[in-house]
Amino acid sequence: MKKITITSHTLSHFVVTGVCLIFLSLTLHAQRLQQPLDRGVVAVNRSGSTIRSVTASGGTGSLISWRKLAQEPEGTTYNVYRRASGTSTYTKLNSTPLKVTCYRPASLTNNTEYAVTAISPDGVEGEKSAPFLYKTQPWPNVWLNIDFDNTVIPRNDYRTKFCWPMDTDGNGEYDAVLVDRLYAGAASGEEDTENTSTTTHKLQAYRFTGELLWTVDMGPNVNICAGQNDMVVAWDINCDGRCEVLIKSSDGTRFWDKTN
Repeated sequence: MKKITITSHTLSHFVVTGVCLIFLSLTLHAQRLQQPLDRGVVAVNRSGSTIRSVTASGGTGSLISWRKLAQEPEGTTYNVYRRASGTSTYTKLNSTPLKVTCYRPASLTNNTEYAVTAISPDGVEGEKSAPFLYKTQPWPNVWLNIDFDNTVIPRNDYRTKFCWPMDTDGNGEYDAVLVDRLYAGAASGEEDTENTSTTTHKLQAYRFTGELLWTVDMGPNVNICAGQNDMVVAWDINCDGRCEVLIKSSDGTRFWDKTN
């Protein structure tokens, strides 16, 4: 058998290597997984004369908001731009760079696109985000207006309780929404257990274009509500850019795709 000799130099090399590996492991584990989403610019209008929303006191005005990206350092500021849909020339709205991720113009113009740029702490302005097209909607604060499908469940018999935005094609933009449809005659916050054929929660996935993708009847034993009964998650679990949907199913859960 060959003899192995460990000198002080070799031992110190092992110790240094071990410490480096431990530090590297801790650094890798510290990386936070997150959905690869883009700027997410949204513009909404509010009107206290119609619905008291956005603020408790209602009021009038407009709001443009966007997402701060994880890779942006502290001290990043923003500019907001607009242009008429179909044109190429942008006009900057703010006089000085914004330190927050929202802007409140006096009004929004119908059929107008709004975009945002990020300015690094050393003053370099980046490219404009994908623009958001603002259109006048029938209700305040609506930025997406779609008609519910009427083939699987009667659209007028159900109200929408919760919704979850989704990116289904991996381009960094939300393009679909998952909605919780609850029978309109059910008690507030709970199903009417005496008539579970109609009052069970129905999950429906819609593209922003209004196309119904699928419907899930959650069954009589699953109540979707806030807190401990969050039975639904729509999230990019494996961070490949495409959203997954996780649900808690039970006896009586049924599935429909868009073709039946």
